[in-house]
Amino acid sequence: RRTPYVVSLGARGIFIEGSKGHWGKFPDPFAPEFAASLRRSLGNYDFAYEDPWCIGFFINNEMSWGNDGVSLAKATVASPATQPAKIAMQAWLKEKYRDLAALNQAWRSDYASWDDWLAKTDLPDKDASDADMNAFYTRIADQYFSTVHAIVKEIAPNKLDLGCRFSPCNDNAGRAAARHRTIRAHASAPSSPWSSRR
Repeated sequence: RRTPYVVSLGARGIFIEGSKGHWGKFPDPFAPEFAASLRRSLGNYDFAYEDPWCIGFFINNEMSWGNDGVSLAKATVASPATQPAKIAMQAWLKEKYRDLAALNQAWRSDYASWDDWLAKTDLPDKDASDADMNAFYTRIADQYFSTVHAIVKEIAPNKLDLGCRFSPCNDNAGRAAARHRTIRAHASAPSSPWSSRR
């Protein structure tokens, strides 16, 4: 009981149905069940909240982020219409393109309506849609890490949010983790190797 330790938790909820990975499907961070699952997991370790030997919390082990920065966005498109991440992606595309004709022109697609876009699970033209896939992948990663960070700091504010354990990782996921990380150098503190780590 006098050994520094970290706690590794699981946060699942529902999964992005179109996702694949060595360890299984990726949790949908846009689903309310994701946050609820994390809260339940943290509740099992309430003894650690004020334990001075507890350094902090890892959330999820060896996440299947993919080697590229588009896989989870493509998995979202390949998911059913009820998928929370897909509904969030549709809202983002509507805001970006305003009308369906603009999306069809950009993606070289022929969706009949926004409901048609939501219902279809086949992937659009890769070259035409890759920029949007890359951008929405970043939104998925930001939603994941911002949700985790907010809940950890709400429930255990004195502990570090250590993020997740990656397997594999890519630049989009790594940068999102860095944007919502806990380990930061104080503005007036001397230079430290931790200050620039991602």
